Amino acid sequence: MSQFDRAHELAKRLAATVVAEVGQPVVVYRGEHGVSPGPVHARARAVSFGSATAANEYAQHPNKRGDVAVAPRVIPAYLAISNPVLDNRDDPFIDMGTIIDKLGPDKAERIARRFAAYIENTGNWIEGFSHDYDSVEQLLDLEPSRITDLYLDAYPVFDDDEVVGWFAAAGYDGAIHLGNGITALEPEYKVFNHAQIHYAIGVDQDDLRHALALINASAQVTHPFRVGQVIKHAVPMRGNCLILVEQDSQAEEEGGEVAMGITVA
Repeated sequence: MSQFDRAHELAKRLAATVVAEVGQPVVVYRGEHGVSPGPVHARARAVSFGSATAANEYAQHPNKRGDVAVAPRVIPAYLAISNPVLDNRDDPFIDMGTIIDKLGPDKAERIARRFAAYIENTGNWIEGFSHDYDSVEQLLDLEPSRITDLYLDAYPVFDDDEVVGWFAAAGYDGAIHLGNGITALEPEYKVFNHAQIHYAIGVDQDDLRHALALINASAQVTHPFRVGQVIKHAVPMRGNCLILVEQDSQAEEEGGEVAMGITVA
């Protein structure tokens, strides 16, 4: 398989990803340590990525007390996230209303009770609820409809394997939110399945850009044509690309063979 063919295969997996800028997938990084039988060493089901600076810090300085950084490494990757639970790159919190929308009220209430300490640690709870209620549990027992007024840090929700499993079963494949601690003021990207991780080592950026342009162009061409009698027109694309399409307007009427030719300019 040629280098461009490899880029094209990767582009097909990344065509719908939201981990992108100006329509192009971006490389994100994971810092880790420890010996693992697989390419990714992760304790939780949701695997996190972020900036190269944060990844380097996580690789060399474990955030779990007592851990020693054995075989520290930084993994550059593209992530295929097409249906995230949330995409809040400037907000470290998740609203309970969002969880209700994604999972329904029963599971949302279970999450609120499970992570009550995180809800009670927010300014929202301290200022708006703590004078009237002793705890989240009391609020939910007395006025369950007020759950939609609550929020909490997103990271503990996506560190919980059972909760991530609920989201995955509902059709969601990841989450993006502003980080905490080392990743404060920068987004964290989380995938729910290791198959969504595509390693960026050896990928030619120009080949990937052109392959994505071809895929996006083929999705936009709606008129069939036949090679031979040709009308040329241009389809503007994201990322300052121009797709030149050769189209035969008589192809369908004549019952001839329909083909498509696309050039990335």
